[in-house]
Amino acid sequence: MKTLLLTLLTVFTLAFANAQAKWELGGQVGVMGYQGDLNPNKYMDFNTLKLDYGLFLKRNFSKTIGLKLNYLGGQVAGDDTKWNAERKTRALKAKTSVNELSLLLDWDILGKSRYREDGTFRKRFSPYLFAGVGAAFVGLPEVNYGHPNTPGGDPDYPNRPNLAGIAKDQAATKPSVDFTVPFGAGVRIDLSRQWVLGAEYGLRPVFDDYLDGIKEGGNNTDDDWYSSLGLNLSYRFGQKDTDKDGIIDKKDACPLVPGLAQFNGCPDTDGDGIADISDACPNVAGLAQFNGCPDKDGDGIADKDDACPDVAGIAQFNGCPDTDGDGIPDKDDACPTVKGIAQFKGCPDTDGDGIPDKDDACPTVKGIAQFNGCPDTDGDGIPDKDDKCPTIAGTKANNGCPEMKQEVVQAINLAVKNIQFETNSDVLRAESVPVVTQLAEILAQYPNYNVNISGHTDSDGNDKANLMLSEKRANKCVEFLTSKGIAASRLTAKGYGETKPIATNKTKAGKQANRRVEFELVKTN
Repeated sequence: MKTLLLTLLTVFTLAFANAQAKWELGGQVGVMGYQGDLNPNKYMDFNTLKLDYGLFLKRNFSKTIGLKLNYLGGQVAGDDTKWNAERKTRALKAKTSVNELSLLLDWDILGKSRYREDGTFRKRFSPYLFAGVGAAFVGLPEVNYGHPNTPGGDPDYPNRPNLAGIAKDQAATKPSVDFTVPFGAGVRIDLSRQWVLGAEYGLRPVFDDYLDGIKEGGNNTDDDWYSSLGLNLSYRFGQKDTDKDGIIDKKDACPLVPGLAQFNGCPDTDGDGIADISDACPNVAGLAQFNGCPDKDGDGIADKDDACPDVAGIAQFNGCPDTDGDGIPDKDDACPTVKGIAQFKGCPDTDGDGIPDKDDACPTVKGIAQFNGCPDTDGDGIPDKDDKCPTIAGTKANNGCPEMKQEVVQAINLAVKNIQFETNSDVLRAESVPVVTQLAEILAQYPNYNVNISGHTDSDGNDKANLMLSEKRANKCVEFLTSKGIAASRLTAKGYGETKPIATNKTKAGKQANRRVEFELVKTN
C-alpha cells in the first residue's frame, strides 16, 4: 500500500512540475459499495457502503475531452446478517481493501460553453461521462464463513454453506490484482476558473468472483463489482493566466491586463476593433487608418493631431480651416469669411490706407487713422464724410465749408450791379463778362452757397415781352456760370419783367438801372 501511494505521489509531482498544458489535480471523498455474494441486489445498497477516497490528475486536451489518471481507495464489505432471515441464517461476513489505479477518458459535455467567442472564461454547470481501464489492487479478504457445518449440511440451517465450498474459498482467497473497466457519469460546477466542484457515480466490474473472498460458499455464477459515489474538488493549473482573461500567459500578448482572444489577450478598451497596444487613442473609439484615433470632423487628420478637431480643415494648418483662402487659418483670422492679409490678422484693407476694413469707417476710400480710415481731402481737419465741402478747406462750425468773408459778399454785391445787357436783348454787355466770371470764381471757392438769379427790365415795351426778356437774361447768367464749372443744381433763375424796378423809368439812367440781373447768395448749411 505504501509503495502504491509513493508511486502516485511521484506521478502527480512530476506532472505538476512539467505541466505544459491545461491540467487538473483533485481529490474525492465518498462511499464505496459492492455487488457480490453478500449483496443480493444488483445495485449499490446502503447495507454495503464504506468510506472511500481518491486522487486524480487530468490532462484536458480540448474544451470537452480529457484524460484522467485516477486513484481510488476504500473497502468493500458485506454481512448476511443485515439482510433477510434467509441470509441471516447463512451468516457470512467479509471485508476487503481495494486500491484502484485507472486511466479514464472524460467527456465534459458542455465544456465548450465555458469559453465565450472572445476566449474569456465563464462558470458553467456541466454533466460529464467517463470510461476507461484500470487495475484493482485487492487485499486479502477478511472472511467470516459462519458457523461450522457438516459436509452434508444441517437440516436446521439449510442456507449455511457447506464445508466443501468453504474449504475451496479459503484455499483460493488471497491478495490479487484484478483488471477493471471503470465507467460512470457526473456533474461539475465551476466555482471559479481554477476551482471545480463535482459529484460522480461510477461502476467497476473486476471480472473475478473473489473480491469478497466468497465464491463456492455463495453464488459462483456471477463476478463481483464495486462502485463509488462521491464529491470531488479539483484545481486547474499548468498554464498561468495572470490577468484571468482565459488566455494563458505564454499566448497572451498582454498577460497583466485582461483582454480578448481576437487580440491575443490584449484589451480593446474603446471597442473600436484595435487592440490598446496598437491604439494611439486607446480610450476613444477611432479608425484603423489613424492607429485607433478618431477624426470627428472627417478632414483626414486625426483628432490628436488636429488643432481644430470639430471643424473640417486642411493639413497645412494642422486640421484647421481657412474659409476665405487667404492663407490664414480661421482660428487666427479676425475676418475668417473675407480674404485678408497677415498684417491685419486676416482682415482686408480694400483701400490700402493701412487701416483694416473692419476698423475703417470708409473702407473703399483711402483715409487716415485720425478719422478711422476716412479721408480729409481738403485737409481742414474734418473728414470728407462729415465735410459738406470736402475739396475746399473750411471750418467745423460751417460743416467743413469755408466761411464767406464780408468783403467777398460786398465785392459780389458791388460786382453784380455792373451786370448789364444790350437793349431789348439777353446778350451780356462786354463790360459785364468779367463781373460774371468773377462771380463764378467766388462760387467755386464757396460750394456751400447757391445762387438765386432774378432778371429784370425797364418799362419800355409790353409787359409780356418784358417778362420773357427778363427770364432769358436770368437763364443767360445760368448758362454762363455753368460754362465756368458751377453746377446747375446750385443755380435757379426767374424773370420778373418790369415788375420790380429799382429806379424811375422816366429817365434814361433810371431805365438802364432797371435793366439788370440780381444775384442772391443762399447758404446751404
